[in-house]
Amino acid sequence: MSITKSFLIGLVGMTSSWAIIRFGNNSLFKILVICILFVNLVGLSIKFRKMNLNPCFYLMYGSMVITFLFTNSMTIGAEWVKQENIQFFWMTVYAIFYLIASAFLDKQIEIYFKGFMYGSLIQMAWVIVQYMIYTVTGLDINMQLFSKLYGRSYIKEGGFGASGLAWHPSNLAVLLVILFWVFDSWYWKFIVLVTAILSNNSTVIICVITCIVVNIFADKKDKFRSIKIGKRTIVITFIAIFVMLILFIKTDLLLIASNRILFIYNRIFGGYYDGGSTNAHIRYYTTIPNVIARYPLTKVLFGFGEGCSGYVMTSLFGQYSNIGAWALECDIVNILWNKGLVGFFLFYGWLLSIVKRGWAVNHKYAYIMFAIIVGGIFYNIQYDWVIVLEVIIDIAIYRKIDLFAMNYFSKRDNTRLYRSRIKW
Repeated sequence: MSITKSFLIGLVGMTSSWAIIRFGNNSLFKILVICILFVNLVGLSIKFRKMNLNPCFYLMYGSMVITFLFTNSMTIGAEWVKQENIQFFWMTVYAIFYLIASAFLDKQIEIYFKGFMYGSLIQMAWVIVQYMIYTVTGLDINMQLFSKLYGRSYIKEGGFGASGLAWHPSNLAVLLVILFWVFDSWYWKFIVLVTAILSNNSTVIICVITCIVVNIFADKKDKFRSIKIGKRTIVITFIAIFVMLILFIKTDLLLIASNRILFIYNRIFGGYYDGGSTNAHIRYYTTIPNVIARYPLTKVLFGFGEGCSGYVMTSLFGQYSNIGAWALECDIVNILWNKGLVGFFLFYGWLLSIVKRGWAVNHKYAYIMFAIIVGGIFYNIQYDWVIVLEVIIDIAIYRKIDLFAMNYFSKRDNTRLYRSRIKW
């Protein structure tokens, strides 16, 4: 196994969610993905006999090719065609990456995920530091370090939202979901929840709460039968409670958490006005019949192009008509009008196939995909790096690799089912 290639794979995983680190218009993650393609294609190091491909993904990509051809043959505006061409290029890159990654060694799949885990821990630590510095000084560390790339701080409903190494807190949703299921300890899961609260983002909090609810009810009979409370557990629990009480007393974390939960409740049930954001998201769903009735069958079936879902709202209501091409801030409707009905069902067919096959390897695969799908109802969280991560997970499941049984943070294995020693 090439040390250089394995290191590059781990580096891609580590930096995948660090969207704020960019060179020109592209993130470091995208550049590293191109490097992996270059190293493998130029080096001709792919072993085609090892390829394990999910047909749903490539059927979806095939429908995107049709969308690409339709978009470039219709007059919808130069900015929309340009956006489609750029996004189609990157989806082609990820389709090629899938081909290459399917030929990775098992250890290289594990290395990618291990790198992702380390990168996610850095993200979580960055969120906490970013929030603490803002609370004490009123300064957003991201604005100080990445002002040319960052844009502006995330302030919503009068509160600061720590975004980590990204410009929007929603980038944290998927990585916190995965951290939640990698950690077996409820103390670490609590830190994941605190990180979600510090993001001040409803979608991130909903994703983590979804995980908590699933964790409580999944296999609860077996868990309750196996619970053993020892002296060490009691001591650690009391220390944790004491630390949390001090934290709640000395900071406004409890107030933030309660206000945020109340806000999410009122936002869902119409008791809070958030500047029209909720109404806009609801309109994305309620206008689906109007779009189907108004536009040609080809557009309904194959969509308006990657990154061009906002076209329907601009043409119907003039929404964001002055910013050029844009995408709807909701995975479900965004994917529906990007890819059309055909691409939509193939994309979610791919995700559901991961749920189905992942269940047999480790239930956590299914729980993660469920939380991601739930989060997508409320906002866009299917970033490019998430697509690539889902590709890696898909390949791992096909090979029956239990990534959650791997040991990330100590020298002892976390389970008896899987023993792995990964060296970069």
